[in-house]
Parts: sequence; structure tokens; C-alpha cells
Amino acid sequence: PDVGKKREILSLKIRCPNFVDGCTWQNELREKEVHLKTCGFVTVPCELDCGEFVLRKNITNHVDTVCPMVSSCEYKDSGCYFKGTKLQLDNHMAQSANMHLSLEMKSEIFKIKKEFDQKLTAKDLEAQEMKNKFAEQLKMRDNEIGKVRLDLDGDLKAKDKMIRALAERLKIAEEKLKGVDAMEIKV
Repeated sequence: PDVGKKREILSLKIRCPNFVDGCTWQNELREKEVHLKTCGFVTVPCELDCGEFVLRKNITNHVDTVCPMVSSCEYKDSGCYFKGTKLQLDNHMAQSANMHLSLEMKSEIFKIKKEFDQKLTAKDLEAQEMKNKFAEQLKMRDNEIGKVRLDLDGDLKAKDKMIRALAERLKIAEEKLKGVDAMEIKV
């Protein structure tokens, strides 16, 4: 083999064999093997041996979300985000009992607090409705009192006018009486 020809061939620019799947790598032929060890567009078997083949760039997503060999912790709804194989999950459950108990308690406390807040909000609404109803009734009473006050003021003015008229008539009568008394004294 001619070393010069080999060097010339290895210096040729090539594209990744996975360019049809979307890889944009382009470099010298001598870099191909190094690239293929890390190329995200190479199909690889699942690292948990579930039997599926996925693109290297999608392996993390596969293991985290769809691999049948991975399960979530049974305390997921309480806030435990652990995922693992059956063996990892068994170890996790054995080592995390206190954490799970704490998560369960926090979850229950949160549910009770939420329920209490809902009841408190309902009572606040009920109290506001009662307050509004009371304010409306108070306003109606104020209006009624205002009408009675106006009626009484009108009656008072009429009575006052009548008293003044009677006082005037009394005054006139007293003056006439004085006049009559003065005439009797002369007679």
C-alpha cells in the first residue's frame, strides 16, 4: 500500500453516512470512526436491554419516558420523581421509606389545606352575601326613616303654622278683651 495514496484518501471530505436521517457532520474520512462513536443519528440498542433500537440522540428520552424496563416510584403522585429498573426501584423503596412517609404527609396536609381554603372561601362568600343583604336592608330602613322624617317634618311645620295662627288669634282676642275691659271700666 502506498502511504501517500492512503493519506490522500483519508484526507477526502465526506458526509456522515447518517446524513439522510439529519446528521450534518462533514469532515475528512480519517475522522469518520471517531464521529460515528458519538453521532446522534446512529441507531443503538436500549441500554436497559428492553429490545428496542433508537437514535443515540433520543436514548435519554427513551429511557426516561418510554422504556418498558423503567418504572416510576409508586409515590409519584405524592412528589417522588424517581424512575428506574425493577431492581433500582426495589432498592429505592427500601431506602426511601422516611422520605415517602414525609411526602405522603405533605401531600395529605396540602389536600387538607386546599379543602380548608375552599371551605373558607365559601364562608367568606356567604359572609359577603349576608353583609350585602344587611346593607341593602339597612338602606331600605334608612329610606323608610327618611320618609317618616319628611312626613313628621311636614306635620311639624303644619302644626307650627297652626300654633302661630292660633297665637295670633289669641293675641287679637286678648287685645279685644282688653278693649272690652277698658270699656267696662268707663261704664
